[in-house]
Amino acid sequence: MKKYFIMMLIAFTSLTVAQAQNAGNKDKVYETVEVMPNFIGGQQALFSYIASHVKYPAQAEKQKIEGRTLVSFIVKKDGKVSDVKVGKSSYPLLDQEAVRVVRSMPKWEPGRIGNKKVNVRYYIPIEFKLK
Repeated sequence: MKKYFIMMLIAFTSLTVAQAQNAGNKDKVYETVEVMPNFIGGQQALFSYIASHVKYPAQAEKQKIEGRTLVSFIVKKDGKVSDVKVGKSSYPLLDQEAVRVVRSMPKWEPGRIGNKKVNVRYYIPIEFKLK
């Protein structure tokens, strides 16, 4: 009986380790891939989306604050945008607005390695410039 229990425990432990390793690969985030994620409609559509959705923070506008915020995020295998962060800050109010706009983006076409969809970290600079 002991031998059977030990063998089952070894089998269970091996299975659990294998599942954990596969789970790690499942959620891996790549920096570069064969086919990078693409905003539906292309780069021009991405620029248009950002331009039409950014609302210049009133306080920053009043103080004549300009800047460029680098935003990083993950385009998931299903195309959803997640894990939005400021990579390089310009000014807190501008950073908050940049993050808000990126979080509001619709699904993207996900990145690929071969025919496999993968999670990819993506970076976008958002420039705030007063007219």
